[in-house]
Amino acid sequence: MPRKTLKEMTALQVDKLKDSGYHRVGGVSGLCLQVRKTGSRSWVLRLTFGGKRRDLGLGSYPSVTLSMARERARQALDRAYAGYDPVEERKQQRRSLSNESTKPKMTFEDCMRAFSQDKVTHMKNAFRARQQFENSLTTYALPILGEIEVSEIASEHVLGVLRPIWTTKPDMASRVRGRIERVLNWASANGLREGENPARWRGHLDQILAAPNKVKARGHHPALPYKDMPGFMASLLNRKTSNSSLALRFLILTAARSGEVRGALWSEFDLESGIWTISADRMKAGKLHRVPLSTQAKAILSATPRLAGTDLVWAGTGHRQMSDMTLSSITRKMHASELAAGGDGWKDAQTGRAITPHGFRSTFRDWAAEQTEWPREMAEIALAHSVGSEVERAYFRSDMLEKRRAMMQSWAQFATSCEQES
Repeated sequence: MPRKTLKEMTALQVDKLKDSGYHRVGGVSGLCLQVRKTGSRSWVLRLTFGGKRRDLGLGSYPSVTLSMARERARQALDRAYAGYDPVEERKQQRRSLSNESTKPKMTFEDCMRAFSQDKVTHMKNAFRARQQFENSLTTYALPILGEIEVSEIASEHVLGVLRPIWTTKPDMASRVRGRIERVLNWASANGLREGENPARWRGHLDQILAAPNKVKARGHHPALPYKDMPGFMASLLNRKTSNSSLALRFLILTAARSGEVRGALWSEFDLESGIWTISADRMKAGKLHRVPLSTQAKAILSATPRLAGTDLVWAGTGHRQMSDMTLSSITRKMHASELAAGGDGWKDAQTGRAITPHGFRSTFRDWAAEQTEWPREMAEIALAHSVGSEVERAYFRSDMLEKRRAMMQSWAQFATSCEQES
């Protein structure tokens, strides 16, 4: 009777293997996932060579994916069929590697920090450039690549970073790919890895992913209708107060960008005169921006505790700048809670998509457009947008600070009107 063929497990099925022991996963004869009592998991190829049972380790899981383990197992079996003992070859390789003690071992995160220090800090607007470079990789790349030794990073790892955002956030995905490529090039130049760069576009990823200019972005950030803002702010106030919720309230009241708020420093604020001055290297347009603070915005600053060891107003873990995802998670959770309570959720009226922190700038702009007493130019300056033609900007030097103060106070009064009633 022929031997029954083992059905190939999927990646999801493999991830659910928790019981200790050896689990055959199919696809390649003898390939197993070993689960130790400690909970750690690794790949083992169990084969017979020269009449003896041999176990060949193929790497830890999930750093080595199911598809990677199967490919390594096939290569090892091919060597065995050709008359070479893959276990002995591995021992020889390790002995050879032990003699290369001068070669440092670095993870992708180690290399990212080193590259940023070596290269990005010398660029124009270095503070902002380094902040953007590190924040994008911290958000999208480090969860997958961060702890992997840079010499082990392969195409599968890079695609694991890019595929989830390639069509939903094409601009960001393209920037992330380029930044991963630069870090890996730096690692190769420093003798930390060999071979082709798995993040390269031409002749490699361009054969797998759609061209960035062919991917249709989703358009504008979903924005809350301005008439719903008082209710949203009241709901936000009822949540458990945290640094992130205070930061989001401040973002709404100042109509600032997420990065400007997350990177806000106590040294930028003059609370006596009620002005927040953001330096040019922290602004998208590369121009100093002053924000008049409403009474409500100043109250949020007063309610925010100062942390020792950092000048950041709303610091994240380890006194680092909090990630953009931290603020986004608040709006997502509030939307989900509203739906669970039988409501319509907090969403964009035109697209039906859940709102995002950046969309609150559009909410403010729509509100200002409905208020006839506030000129269009004043609202655009509040958003730190360029106003008029290049010639007009050359002659228009005023930032209308005091007039904007009245507008921002009116916006704060409107946004918090439900709070005042309660």
